[in-house]
Amino acid sequence: MIWDRELETAPPADVRALAEAAWQSQLAHLRENSAFHRPNLGSGALRLADLTGLPFTTKEDLKRAIEANPPFGSNLCVPEARVKRVYQTSGTTGAPSVLALTLADADVWTEIGTRSYYATGIHEEHSVLSTFGAGPFVAGHTHFVLLRIGSRVVPVGPGDTERVLFALRAGLVDTLLVTPSFAQYLANRQDPPQVAHVVTGGEPGGGIPEIRDHIQSALAAVVTEVMGIGDIAPSLFGECPHQQGMHFCGAGHVWVELIDPDSRDLDQLSVSESGDKSGTRILVAIADVNALVKRATPVDSHARLNTTSVYTPGGIFAMLPERLSTDLTSLNQDQDRLAVIISYVV
Repeated sequence: MIWDRELETAPPADVRALAEAAWQSQLAHLRENSAFHRPNLGSGALRLADLTGLPFTTKEDLKRAIEANPPFGSNLCVPEARVKRVYQTSGTTGAPSVLALTLADADVWTEIGTRSYYATGIHEEHSVLSTFGAGPFVAGHTHFVLLRIGSRVVPVGPGDTERVLFALRAGLVDTLLVTPSFAQYLANRQDPPQVAHVVTGGEPGGGIPEIRDHIQSALAAVVTEVMGIGDIAPSLFGECPHQQGMHFCGAGHVWVELIDPDSRDLDQLSVSESGDKSGTRILVAIADVNALVKRATPVDSHARLNTTSVYTPGGIFAMLPERLSTDLTSLNQDQDRLAVIISYVV
């Protein structure tokens, strides 16, 4: 399930050195070519470890950049003639943001996407139907990814349910790329089609157990998920068929920053203990929220509605009330807390 084994299995120190070199090259380019970013970068040394001190770029900042220098924005760092592919965001909060890519940018997106989709289990021997349109949204870049993997591709795009059903029932494909909502639509049909593998993306839902179980049962499929951030790359994470969580696939191109390192909302902790020849013991502790939050109570209803905690530069929107999320159900240091602990040896 690993596309670039040398890079994706490299030691953390090697990955950091690669990222540091890439950042220094990018920093020099931004200082020379970006009127948008230059004021925040200064002129002194700026390493990866210093990125936490830089201000966040907000959607409002990008909106003002486009208004100041349409159509691509003052954040464009190359001559317009080098822009070879243009995507747009959904525009749900106003006018769409414009994402302008050079050939080099498009190649990076394709490389990260190839790692992500390869991790989900899509390989060269598979036949894939994609319901993702070529545009305007970034999911269309998946077509380049599938070509690089070498899969057989049946491109259908959105809004053509009958053609999707025909391809599935005719046995043209064994893999389906869809949004979770469309996969649910197929699963809810009186005569749901069958397919070996469903990869969901483009919206939340594919990883929610109730939704996943329903799709898997109705379509007789294994469901895995991809996730990305449109302004960075269409797919940054891929879930392998073991369905034990996402694999980050942007190493060497994207540096991940922990926004709130001092958070007290700690619902999970992992510890490893090196043993003798028997291997390494892994302990995973998950806060036992059920011990304090009873079913059908107002707190349970609130958590069910929120489904997860969301962390943003402007604040934290917790799934549980603060008294629980940062204290009673948070695995804080030197505090006794109820937890479910899984122990295994690898």
